[in-house]
Amino acid sequence: MELPVTKLNFSYNQTGVYTGNKSSSQEVNGNVSIDYNPLGPPDYMYAYVTLLTSIVFLVGVIGNTLVIQVVIRIRSMRRRMNYFLVCLSVADLLVLLVALPSGLQEFYGKEKWFIGGTLCKYLTAGLTAT
Repeated sequence: MELPVTKLNFSYNQTGVYTGNKSSSQEVNGNVSIDYNPLGPPDYMYAYVTLLTSIVFLVGVIGNTLVIQVVIRIRSMRRRMNYFLVCLSVADLLVLLVALPSGLQEFYGKEKWFIGGTLCKYLTAGLTAT
């Protein structure tokens, strides 16, 4: 009895770009041929990234919104230090609402930009400024 041999097929075009399928397998004469994308993340990473990003987004938006609401509604909380915390919460909300979805889009988009030219200019200007 002969065990099936697993081999990985890496097919690239003349410019060196991977042209195979992301995850397909074929059985030929008892040998399993698996096309594997060495440049992309494994499939389970998509679920982990989506889950963790969603948790960070929800906790961040709810927590920062509550900080702002408490300082605005409770008169005794209106102190200089709490105003700094409100400014920090507003900045954190802006990062959560702009950078987190664009980062997730970049992870799933595979070098395609779907958000628009204006946001692309703002994000690239912010990256070059730092």
